[in-house]
Amino acid sequence: MTPAGNRTGPKPRFGESDAVHAALELGLDTFTLASVARRLNVGTSSLYRVISSREDLVTMCLRHIIDHMQWSPEVAAWDRQLLEASDSIWDLMEQYPGLDHTLINSPGAALHFQDFFQKQASRLVYGGFPGDHDRIEFALDFILDTTISTHYQLVAVRRNFDSMKAAAGQSTEFFTPEDSWLDRGWLDRKLQFIIAGLKAGLDQQR
Repeated sequence: MTPAGNRTGPKPRFGESDAVHAALELGLDTFTLASVARRLNVGTSSLYRVISSREDLVTMCLRHIIDHMQWSPEVAAWDRQLLEASDSIWDLMEQYPGLDHTLINSPGAALHFQDFFQKQASRLVYGGFPGDHDRIEFALDFILDTTISTHYQLVAVRRNFDSMKAAAGQSTEFFTPEDSWLDRGWLDRKLQFIIAGLKAGLDQQR
């Protein structure tokens, strides 16, 4: 965020929240400052009165997303919570195009989710998670990495599904495109596999 002392010129007719909403509508991975300015009907240079760079605006968008995350009032058992965490991130990626790309390709993007991780970790402990902080971190990393990467791939599948299906002949035996790929693919089976491994302590074997 640009320090207030660095802003010069007349007061802009828009605020940080306007720039954030414009960027999110355009797509986190595709918006440019020029396209945001056009959406706000201002000159690109005017944006620098409320932001310092594109990266600054991405950070503001991530903070906006985090601040509006919803939590269930009920604290479920830890295994159910991991599924809920996956669902929450999935829903956010569906709501905000380009979020998956940003989380994967922007170094340090996860740093802006510290409040989410802290709260989720506390809820997991309350829900009876069988392990310490390091094991909670491993579980969240595994679950969320799987969720984010699956969604990232799914976006490409949705974009090219018809051509993929047409290219798959009758001799295609593995990974033949099917309609379930347009939803969540094998994500739910993968998550259940991870949770079963955690319950069996497979991550603790040496």
